[in-house]
Amino acid sequence: MKDISESGLRMTTYEFLPLNLKLVMKMPLMIGSKAVQGVCRVVWTRKAGFSEKYDAGVEFVNLNQKDDTRIAKFILHKSTEKV
Repeated sequence: MKDISESGLRMTTYEFLPLNLKLVMKMPLMIGSKAVQGVCRVVWTRKAGFSEKYDAGVEFVNLNQKDDTRIAKFILHKSTEKV
């Protein structure tokens, strides 16, 4: 995971992910934390520089309210760390 917002995230993968592909997501926001789970949809994909990797933007399409709130708190926490 590279960038995260309340609506989705950018990730790097070794495989090309076609547009509109739905993925089951399970990711911890911090080490030792419970994983956020849900479904996301690929909204864009591009080659990552000169490597064999790809960057993909995915949109969260099925998160429960609890995980939605956890993501919002995580983003707020990360933004206050940079100040």
